[in-house]
Amino acid sequence: GLDVWSKIECHANPTTAPFASQSDRNVGGSNVVTGGTGTGGTTTSNPDDRLEGVHPDLVCLVNAAHRYSSIPFQVTSGHRESSSTAGDSRHLYGLAVDAHPIINGVVDNSHGSGMRDGNAPPNANYRAINAAFTRARQDCNNVQFQWGGSSPTFMGGRYYDSMHFQLPRNQYPNR
Repeated sequence: GLDVWSKIECHANPTTAPFASQSDRNVGGSNVVTGGTGTGGTTTSNPDDRLEGVHPDLVCLVNAAHRYSSIPFQVTSGHRESSSTAGDSRHLYGLAVDAHPIINGVVDNSHGSGMRDGNAPPNANYRAINAAFTRARQDCNNVQFQWGGSSPTFMGGRYYDSMHFQLPRNQYPNR
């Protein structure tokens, strides 16, 4: 009855090929292992996170945020080839991710965007994920990020986007 303690599953690391050369930034601190130190590698603590093509600094934040989050979450969208919401979406460049809480084992994306919620501010689950990202900065060389749930003006005055986390344009221009 203890097979769960003896079973090990390996998952491939997400690739970050578009950003392979990072000589100008130290991006250590992205490996998260339960009870570990949060240093080295790019392995996430949620193997279902969609981090392929995402900038290493943002991967570091996601991985460390898993360690600090009071609730489990999953990155459901990272790098995208196209965007239906904005032609200059940070997702197109691997500079943004969408993270949703996992409630009772299921990814709950029902309250991440104000478009569905009539401009409602972020609920407690998204605030908890943001708090984890904020704390994760300490493990990632104080990498700055912006959260779509910070105000409705974040998305051009249209709505809160509580699921959205991105690297700042002034520090990480679209490439």
